[in-house]
Amino acid sequence: MREQTSEKVGPTAWGIAYRRANCDIPFAQDILNELLVVMTPEEKTKMEALVSEKNQALTPYFEARYKLLNHLVRETGIKQIIELASGIASRGIEMSEDPEIEYVEMDLPGIIGQKKEIIDALVEQSKIVLSGNLQLVSGSALDDLSAASIHFDAHKPVVVIHEGLMRYLNFEQKAQVARHVKSLLEKFGGVYITPDITLAVRMDERMQNTVSTMVGMDINANAFENIEGAEKFFNDVGFTVEKHHFAEIRDELVSPRKLELSEEEVQKAIGENVFFVMKLK
Repeated sequence: MREQTSEKVGPTAWGIAYRRANCDIPFAQDILNELLVVMTPEEKTKMEALVSEKNQALTPYFEARYKLLNHLVRETGIKQIIELASGIASRGIEMSEDPEIEYVEMDLPGIIGQKKEIIDALVEQSKIVLSGNLQLVSGSALDDLSAASIHFDAHKPVVVIHEGLMRYLNFEQKAQVARHVKSLLEKFGGVYITPDITLAVRMDERMQNTVSTMVGMDINANAFENIEGAEKFFNDVGFTVEKHHFAEIRDELVSPRKLELSEEEVQKAIGENVFFVMKLK
């Protein structure tokens, strides 16, 4: 039996898994079902506390973030993918259905242990079939990424992605992650894609306080002042930035209809949020 998950950010991954199950994201409902089986009573209590604070109208944000990231990754045509702080997302399962793709998920040991249990259960139930091209690696994005990159062909490019990670990192830690990605791209070539351009005004105050208390940090202090400041941050590390707005995926969202949300609520959820698609200067 795995050790009890100890990472403080674990509940945020569970809460997002709950939201994704309200969409048509492949395997999301299956993953949530198995997550509820493997979670400890304490973990369930934390997830319920987090979910109870999340308004249903936030779901389009998480759906758009997930789907647009998938779209942007596929648009690169790159077949070697590293997802940092992958949490309980189903992207690795979904994308590794393509036998040409080599997909590596990296997260902290407790989350990876939980993810392995979930995947093992889905394989046992014949809900997914693994072909050896999905790797789950324990590790922190604050460390170098060599443990993930050993699974790749050094003569082919990589795409490095993460969604939601940098909200929990201070600015020196953000720079540390970006430098690790830069080093990886200097070796392999490729692209760095993230929507982690969290602005200080993005999160509802009550929700912000709940998450800050749960993870033991003031997450608003980790936010960028504005998109221009975020772009300068990544420019300074050594990246060029191409921006993509969440609105690009608006027509593919199903949660607004399922949850009977108004257009105003949907627009408020996705707002002016952007992805950065980055390459080395």
